[in-house]
Amino acid sequence: MKLLVKLTLLALITLQATCSSESATADSSAEKTLKTVSTSSVPLAEIEKKVQAVFTRINPKYKIISATESGIEGFYRVQVTQGPAIYVNSDVTYFFTGDAFLLDEGKLVNLTDTAMDSERLAVMSSLNESDMLVFDVEPPMTRKAQITVFTDVDCFYCQKLHKEVPELNKNGIAVRYMAFPRAGVGSVSYDKIVSAWCADDPQTAMTQLKRKQPIAKKTCENPVADQYRLGQAMGVTGTPAILLDDGTLLPGYRPAKKLIELMGEK
Repeated sequence: MKLLVKLTLLALITLQATCSSESATADSSAEKTLKTVSTSSVPLAEIEKKVQAVFTRINPKYKIISATESGIEGFYRVQVTQGPAIYVNSDVTYFFTGDAFLLDEGKLVNLTDTAMDSERLAVMSSLNESDMLVFDVEPPMTRKAQITVFTDVDCFYCQKLHKEVPELNKNGIAVRYMAFPRAGVGSVSYDKIVSAWCADDPQTAMTQLKRKQPIAKKTCENPVADQYRLGQAMGVTGTPAILLDDGTLLPGYRPAKKLIELMGEK
């Protein structure tokens, strides 16, 4: 097997400024390939510590979330806050970002997306729907499928997607919102989405915010900050970020029609 790696030299990780990003859907059909190459015997905690020390000197606002085996000999995959996964060698002298592909029996397997899909799937299995803001299908129709969406109430494409929630519901697809205020914890957008979570009718409050209508400011015990940090750990850098039940992440807006077609294929 020959390893093909599409990588870009990383000088500084740049913060995604757009509301959402569009990228090609990955081929993550061969999870077994992740186990074919061992990185090295260096402890992951040591890699995290070394990389964080470098980032503290270069740009301290970026924090290391995790380091994992990359499937690329001699390199680890490191996830940082508000940025893409990066690849780094064991002595932390080379940094790269991009998608890594393994040529396996004539087919390209995206190692980057496969690894993230597996990690996201493990996390999603532990999520509690009661912590989400759910727009479910109405009886007598039963739920056929669901999407989990990291959302920001001030994001144009999040607002656009929300207008299509009724169409998704009519086709048996529930929309489960998780909070991802892109400006961060304590921002104006953060306060707005907290108010929606704490409202007497959260669904109505969310809809009002997505229509750019004001709602009463409220606070309560809520999962917004935790969901924001979880999104960062799962590789979310923009909104909307749509998660499927198999761990696939669809970054950016997708029309309801396309989502309905996609869910029909799952």
